[in-house]
Amino acid sequence: MNMSSQTKHRITDHKKKGFTIIIGCNPHLDKTKKWAGHECIRLCLTNSKRHGWTIRTVWAVKPKGETK
Repeated sequence: MNMSSQTKHRITDHKKKGFTIIIGCNPHLDKTKKWAGHECIRLCLTNSKRHGWTIRTVWAVKPKGETK
């Protein structure tokens, strides 16, 4: 999967902080019921060149209150 060097750096930085990385295509992951009790940080959002809709998002997720 092609990602910019900035996105790769963000992924490694958040992994060190104890986050789990989720790669998908949901731009509103932080507003869903499943992830309500988690700290969700969007690291990257990629839109299609043809139609402008989201084709990939990269999220860093960690349960709220968890420290590392």
